[in-house]
Amino acid sequence: MADCKKTIADCLYSDALPDRPLQFAKAKKVVADFCKAVADPVPHADLMLFFVKQGNSFSVEYGDIDSGFYTALLTMGRSAVQVIGRLPYVV
Repeated sequence: MADCKKTIADCLYSDALPDRPLQFAKAKKVVADFCKAVADPVPHADLMLFFVKQGNSFSVEYGDIDSGFYTALLTMGRSAVQVIGRLPYVV
């Protein structure tokens, strides 16, 4: 999962590569491929929320982005909430 997070960070918010454009498609593919490869939904939600956090961090640092940017973040956040909502209740 660490490799996936590094790739997502590089695609959505990388201090080391400020001149490179955002790569939403690549970051979303990393999440989708991970979810197909790993059966446990907990890391799915973790990776999805990491995606949202990276996008938010980019927006906070660089200012307002276009609607497609926020739509991608909202869609991923909604997917994370759905995954979390299906988790069994544990006391």
